[in-house]
Amino acid sequence: MIARRLGLLVVLVLALAGALAALRARRADRLPDALFPGFDARAIARVTIGPRQPPAGQGQQSVLTLERGADGAFALRERFGFRAGAVDLDGWLARVAALRGGARAGADPRAAELGLGEQALEIALFDARGARVASLVQGRADGDASFVAPASGSPQAGGVWRVPRWQRLSATPLAWLDTRIPLPAAAEWRRIELELGGARVECARDEAGRWSCAGKPVPKDALERLGQLCDALYFADVLAAAPRAEDGFAAPRARLVVHPAAGAAVELALGAAATHALTASVWSAPFVVALGAETDALLVGALEGLFAASGGAPSQR
Repeated sequence: MIARRLGLLVVLVLALAGALAALRARRADRLPDALFPGFDARAIARVTIGPRQPPAGQGQQSVLTLERGADGAFALRERFGFRAGAVDLDGWLARVAALRGGARAGADPRAAELGLGEQALEIALFDARGARVASLVQGRADGDASFVAPASGSPQAGGVWRVPRWQRLSATPLAWLDTRIPLPAAAEWRRIELELGGARVECARDEAGRWSCAGKPVPKDALERLGQLCDALYFADVLAAAPRAEDGFAAPRARLVVHPAAGAAVELALGAAATHALTASVWSAPFVVALGAETDALLVGALEGLFAASGGAPSQR
């Protein structure tokens, strides 16, 4: 009986030891503490994103830089300080600060099979003094997760972790731009001023919702066409931080001023046809953007149609 009990006790001890060993192994395969101890997401003033090993001859040209402005928002240096509104970078930084428990996937941050080779993106985070606070390497996606490796300087450097629900960042400037031009909704328009081909006309909406230009009623579809286009007006890229003569703004092709029922009037102007340049008073600075050939043609066509409906017919394509 005693021998049987001793045997059972030995079996239990061995089973417990095995369970503890397995638990230790699993814990060793997890992040025991914060990936970046002491990391304060709110203190990040600059973020750079680029390949770990830039292509020959490109150097800093392949690196994207985002800088926090006085308003607390991040802007793209490579796009003249245009706001990086398409990505919640503050939310991403908060996620980095909270990184703790992604499953460890390997020990070599350059492992090609995990997408962490020379062309993997390295994301470096700097404070207001220019000191590098943290940096990490973004590997390949794996379902909704991604492989992430802390770069040199981190206590966890040398490890690779699979992080669930990882928001992948891009080094392509257009991926960061909210390209919608936020004009007042057409339903809120009460008065507009239009200049085209050297002529000018003013249109107004009465209490019944009817539009007239220069005192002459205009067909509803002429305003609807312009309004629908302006409700979904997008640009293709940012060309400059302010209008320049070489962009055609010394003598704009067209100018539209929208007076909404509430809020300030918004002005937009079309510059050179060659670059499809447009500037609008809807951003923090008078940025010049490229509409793209198709959008440019649609907008000019809508403006010409409204002008024709009002009694004139200028054409300055």
